[in-house]
Amino acid sequence: MLLLAFMLPRAGYAPDVAPISGGQTLTPIGDSWLRIVGRDLIYRGQKVQLRGANFSNVPALGAKIGSGNPTDVQIGAEDYRELREMGGNHVRFGLSFSWYTDHREAFWSMLDAQVGYAREAGVWLILVMFTTPSDCYEGYGNTCPFWTSAEEQQQLKEFWIEVVKRYEHEPTVIGIDVLNEPTPPNEDINLFWDYAITVRDAVIAVNPNILVLVMAGSDPTFARTLGGNVIYEVHDYTPAQLTHASKHWEDIQCDTGVSYPGVMSDRGRDVYYDMNAFANSSDYRTNTRQFYSINWAQNNNVPLYIGEWGSQSACEGWDQFLRDKASLYNQWEVNWAFYAWRSNPDNFGVFAQNGALTVQNTTSYQILQQAFSGAVQP
Repeated sequence: MLLLAFMLPRAGYAPDVAPISGGQTLTPIGDSWLRIVGRDLIYRGQKVQLRGANFSNVPALGAKIGSGNPTDVQIGAEDYRELREMGGNHVRFGLSFSWYTDHREAFWSMLDAQVGYAREAGVWLILVMFTTPSDCYEGYGNTCPFWTSAEEQQQLKEFWIEVVKRYEHEPTVIGIDVLNEPTPPNEDINLFWDYAITVRDAVIAVNPNILVLVMAGSDPTFARTLGGNVIYEVHDYTPAQLTHASKHWEDIQCDTGVSYPGVMSDRGRDVYYDMNAFANSSDYRTNTRQFYSINWAQNNNVPLYIGEWGSQSACEGWDQFLRDKASLYNQWEVNWAFYAWRSNPDNFGVFAQNGALTVQNTTSYQILQQAFSGAVQP
C-alpha cells in the first residue's frame, strides 16, 4: 500500500517439465529459472521461499505521488548488495506507467540498470505496476478509468509483453506483478482476475518461464485458481490501527492506548491481537492464515505471496509485531516482501528518502536480517 548471481541459460541445456497441480498446466522450465511446483517455488532443485523487500520508488512515481520521472529513482547497486548481504533473495520493484509513456528512453535505461544491479548482487526481481496508463493510482479506495477503457487495458498488456520480451534471457527477472492493489468497480475482483489471465497468456507466449503475480482485492480472499505460472498475492496490514498509526518525519506518534500485543479497533469492534491470535484465532479477520488466503493456497496447492507487510507506527510493541509476523510467514513457508526499503519520510521503510535513519530503522534492519536468514538465494 502506497501511503502518501543469477546465471544465464546454459547453451544446450535440456528443459525439464514441472508437474504442476492446483489447476495449473505443465510448463517446460530451464533450471536457470525459478519455477512453480504445486505450492512451492523451486530453483535448481531447492525449495525457495521468497523473502525480500519492496523498492517502491515513491519519490519517482507518477499519479501525483512523486515526480513522475524515472531519473528520480533513488535505488542503486548498493541497495541490492545490502539486501543480499542481509540474506534477502528478491526485490519487488515499483514502476509507473508514465515513465514508459513520457520518458521512454530514460525508463528503459533506468530499468536495464536496475536489472543489472540485481543480477550482479544475486537477487531476483519482481516488477510491479503501481499506476494505470492514464496515470491513476488505485490502492483499495480509488477506482481508476482503467476498468472501462479497453485501450488502457490493451496498453498495459502490451507494456508487459514488451518487458517480458526485453528480459526473456534474464532469469533474474522472475515475475511481473500485473497491477498493484486493483480496485475494480463494485469491488468485483473477477474483472481483474479475468484481465490478469489474458496478460498471463500473452506473456508466457513470449517467455514460458515468466511468473505472473495476481492480487486479491480489498477482501484478500481468492475464490478460484487461475491456471499456470500464477503466484497469488495479498497485502497484510492487519491490524491497521497499529500499522497505519499517524506518522510525521520528526514527531512519530501513536494513537493513545494502542500497543502490541493488545486490544485494537477493527471495523468498529475491539479485537485482541498477538502472535497466537494471528495463528489460531477462531475469528477469520484476526486469523492471518484464514483471512489472507494462506489456508486457501495450501488447500489448492498453489503458491502465495504477501507482497506488502510492515508497520510505519511507533506504537509500543511495533518491533515485536514485525518479529511475530515474519516468524509466522517463515513457519508457514509463504513468500513475502517487506514494505518498504527506501521510501518517502512519511512512509514505511527501512531507509528514509534522504538516507537518514527512520525512528525504527536500526531495529527493523535487525529484525529483517534475522527474518531473511536461511533464504535460498540465486
